[in-house]
Amino acid sequence: VAEGAEERAAFERALTLYEELARGASDDRDLALDLALARGNLGTSSADAGELERATELVYAAAKGLRALVSDYPSIPLYRRHLWGALSNIGRVESQAGRMDRAMEALTESAEGLLDDWSRAPDDFELRLAAGQALANLSNMLVFAGADADDARGAARRARDLLEPRLEEAPAAGRGPLV
Repeated sequence: VAEGAEERAAFERALTLYEELARGASDDRDLALDLALARGNLGTSSADAGELERATELVYAAAKGLRALVSDYPSIPLYRRHLWGALSNIGRVESQAGRMDRAMEALTESAEGLLDDWSRAPDDFELRLAAGQALANLSNMLVFAGADADDARGAARRARDLLEPRLEEAPAAGRGPLV
């Protein structure tokens, strides 16, 4: 518990600093990225502490900042990757708050974005892994929300198809088949 509180306090200090810096440098895209990431970090930490209202506010603010960066700089893949991660965080927080429709919407957008990015860079194994994980998260959410079993199985199969080749390339120790 103390460790989580210390982490939140550090994230709080970072967010305060980035917000102060951003007031004077609204056109600094690196600062805008740092601010969005600080909001996302504090948001997920707040969710872990059960502060779901604050967490929701922060993860949506993070995604909003990242959407602006993606819109302004569409050729920078790093911004899209962070946006897909922020949407996954929204899915997590919305799920914890019991808002499954919103959670599935965010997780679906995250998975679709990652799959789209991966289709443009099929040799990027980290992107492939992230897309597979996003599909696995979506599949789990579909099952948890009681969605159509075929939809959940379809998302799980797509995740397995993306992740299985990655696992085959991993060192033999600690690896097993996906079921």
